[in-house]
Amino acid sequence: VVGIAEGDSIVGATLALRQSSSSSSSAQSNETPPLQTVEERIDLATECLGYDATISALASLPPPSSPSEELLLTVKRIRRQPGVDVTLRYPPSSNEPDATLRLFA
Repeated sequence: VVGIAEGDSIVGATLALRQSSSSSSSAQSNETPPLQTVEERIDLATECLGYDATISALASLPPPSSPSEELLLTVKRIRRQPGVDVTLRYPPSSNEPDATLRLFA
């Protein structure tokens, strides 16, 4: 697993708060009540934002209030797509100029 590298873009963030609670409505006195997990999520879209706007959006999230909170960052890695330039030459009898095409793998 590679961490965040130079050129990566944060496109979203999710703050998730998970709380476990017991439900005693159907439990008898000698039974352990079943656990329920409640999750609250705050989603934040930062795709296509500049640096300052991304930092402002991340700073707008509420501060952590418990160790059960989790911040999930969604990152896109921008990488160059390999390509090749091809020159298309027509026969001299057609009197067409040469054309250059860029083809991507």
